[in-house]
Amino acid sequence: MLIIDDDPMVGTLLHRILDNQHDVTYLADGKQALDLLRAGQRYDVILCDLMMPGTNGMDIYAALSSALPEQIQRLVFVTGGAVTPETREFFV
Repeated sequence: MLIIDDDPMVGTLLHRILDNQHDVTYLADGKQALDLLRAGQRYDVILCDLMMPGTNGMDIYAALSSALPEQIQRLVFVTGGAVTPETREFFV
């Protein structure tokens, strides 16, 4: 399982909760996560924050859609504030 969240409190909490029963990798940087996936690492589940500085969840979705479509089915968004016009349009 891969957790991608720029908020260390959220990422660490998810890691602690899920690490008891799953093999979990936590990254706070979307670009670093994409680099790992492009290098061949695969996950059964990817929990991804939608709103992050730099490479955000929408960027990760777009990159996976074109380069690694088999991983897109494993992507779950986790966010505390997806209310921008851009994110609304993304989910429509």
